[in-house]
Amino acid sequence: MAHILYLTEMIHLKYIMTNKSSWLRNKIPLSGDMTVAFELESLGLNFIDEWDLINPHEIKKNARSIYGNLFDSYTVDTITGFFKPSVGVVRTSFSTRSVSQSILFYMAKDRGVKIKNITLPSS
Repeated sequence: MAHILYLTEMIHLKYIMTNKSSWLRNKIPLSGDMTVAFELESLGLNFIDEWDLINPHEIKKNARSIYGNLFDSYTVDTITGFFKPSVGVVRTSFSTRSVSQSILFYMAKDRGVKIKNITLPSS
């Protein structure tokens, strides 16, 4: 089973590198952010680039294709990340996040994958 480390911003990667560096070895980093991907690559770390999970013909598709391919390609049990907080939306029975993050959470729940949120400490 894979444990995915979801990274979307350099500040999150820098925090992990400084405070939880073992996570970069025992979890699989995942990012669609070019600067995070560049840094992971320059460090020689294996990681999943979200863009590698779609082919040019799928570019028009949405996050459902990307995360569907992720779950089809890896046996994931947990995804840990710096997730955006939920925001209540009128006319829905639940809170929502960014669209892609909401799709990730929905698909993870559907497959029994745990989501762990981490936050940066207050300065």
